[in-house]
Amino acid sequence: MHGEGERPFRILLIGQEGAGKSSLGAWFLLGNPDLSEQSLNSVAVCDLDSKGDRLAEALTRAEGASLILFVLDAKAKNHRNQTAVLERLKEKDKPLLIVLNKLDLVKEVGGLKKEIAGLFQVPSGRVVL
Repeated sequence: MHGEGERPFRILLIGQEGAGKSSLGAWFLLGNPDLSEQSLNSVAVCDLDSKGDRLAEALTRAEGASLILFVLDAKAKNHRNQTAVLERLKEKDKPLLIVLNKLDLVKEVGGLKKEIAGLFQVPSGRVVL
């Protein structure tokens, strides 16, 4: 329940197709394994395609979010193409977490931590894996 005039807490999961946003939202945030690519009352999922055509939608949805989870597929070969998206999300002045999903499928975690810290200009001590 929300008091009069209070906005509900809304989480927005944004990331490339196949990054695991729906699974993350379903299993860890809602406890509902049947979540598909659709918005719920408290959690919304927004795919970014490789051409960036859906970026405007993601930025619009970020306006109503209380927390943005920027989901990256840890086993992806290149995260460099995501830096521009992250910069645009930072402009929204909302709490923002970078989530590395599928980390259990990565063999060299130390190198990934350095890559993420360098690409997204985060001190490596603040990258928690």
